Amino acid sequence: MWLVPSKGRPHLAARLFAAAQFKEPGILILNTGDERDYRLVKIPANWRRVVTKPTYLSDALNRGLAHVPDEPWYGILNDDHLPKTEGWERAVVDSAGTHGMAWPHDNYAKRISCHVKGGELVRLLGWFVCPEIKHFYLDDVDELIAAELGQFARFL
Repeated sequence: MWLVPSKGRPHLAARLFAAAQFKEPGILILNTGDERDYRLVKIPANWRRVVTKPTYLSDALNRGLAHVPDEPWYGILNDDHLPKTEGWERAVVDSAGTHGMAWPHDNYAKRISCHVKGGELVRLLGWFVCPEIKHFYLDDVDELIAAELGQFARFL
């Protein structure tokens, strides 16, 4: 289940959906008050919009997670990401499995900027992203988790 947060940037969300060609289900997480601006953003048929109170990134993602608590996996793409590699979606989802993590090469900082966590791992943690961190450094926590799991591979 993809979690895509977007706040005040419907043009970037539209660009992501056009580029990614998602096959897997997901939710577009919006802030209350942004619904009107996003009404023309076309999302895949197996996706839905979830509207939450204005908040910070980790809270928005974990609130989105609360709407879909029993999925086999969870992944994040931000509205400013642009997947390029054919088959990227299935490769990263399959590689994460139910208890692991996987992420594509970001072609930028070589960090975990978007990733997939297995659903069982998320339920063991009790969150998708660390709730104590609002926005910046979420990737640091994810990299520590990946290191503990012994997972360092990235996908091109």
